[in-house]
Amino acid sequence: HINNCFLSDGTKDVYACIGAHLLATYHDGIPSLSGALLVERAQLKRTGLFSQLSLNPFSSAWGKKSENALDVALDIHVATKESVHVKTMLMDMNAKVDLVVKGSLRKPSLIGSVELLSGALSFPYKPLYISKGALYFLPNQMHDPIIELVAKNKIKRYQVALQVTGSLSSNHVMLN
Repeated sequence: HINNCFLSDGTKDVYACIGAHLLATYHDGIPSLSGALLVERAQLKRTGLFSQLSLNPFSSAWGKKSENALDVALDIHVATKESVHVKTMLMDMNAKVDLVVKGSLRKPSLIGSVELLSGALSFPYKPLYISKGALYFLPNQMHDPIIELVAKNKIKRYQVALQVTGSLSSNHVMLN
């Protein structure tokens, strides 16, 4: 049981206050970690956030291990109590996370969603305000989530709308 644990990357770009109920077990020679992790407050503030973000949060912590090294099975529900604030050069938004991390440390799988609650995308002249947005992580598609995004604003005398659908690797962008 973890309460009010503060995490930071040491650069003031990423911080979170979390709580967790985790259970580590070892059964039939297979270690596992299961439970729930609640992000109570968090902020991400980085210039190239999505280009630098690894969707495998365990990759740097686990490092390079031999094939004979022990792996750990995962079944952890990750959710936010309050919205997470994400601020980069291209966006300023609040998001709600509801994900399940399954698989193992070597080969994790994300299932669930990240809902964009509010915010804006940088656009020439004026920002575009997010009216709808979500990322959906499907089994075996951790690095290619489904995207739904609509952002709008009135720029000069024109109503501008940006719509992004599809997946991260195969998206459709419409600008009206």
